[in-house]
Amino acid sequence: MIIIKIINRMNRFEFLSFFALGSFLIVWLCAPPLTWSQEKEYPNKPIKAISPHEPGGYDDLAGRVIADYIAQELKVPVILENKGGASGLIGANEVLKAKPDGYTILISGDGPYSYGSTTISESSL
Repeated sequence: MIIIKIINRMNRFEFLSFFALGSFLIVWLCAPPLTWSQEKEYPNKPIKAISPHEPGGYDDLAGRVIADYIAQELKVPVILENKGGASGLIGANEVLKAKPDGYTILISGDGPYSYGSTTISESSL
């Protein structure tokens, strides 16, 4: 009852400020339970990096440099696999079908995305 009387006496700016503060407090109080369900330590197992091109080329070299950098920063092994063929679509398709947990990543240029999306139907993947 007291809150209603206070709200009735507020002008528009004061009401919006009050509403924004209340919304912030609700989100702030509800946020910790949402983060408790997340995985505590990422990554806690090796990361699989897929380069969708043949070994020995520029993409393979760049992929190995990037994988080494990721391994140094995250302090977990990064295993680089070359899955060449179909202009990179085979490796990109494997990453697409992998479990979405962040432990399988694609290291590639824009090839499998730019022409793969226009030439391959989704049903053939």
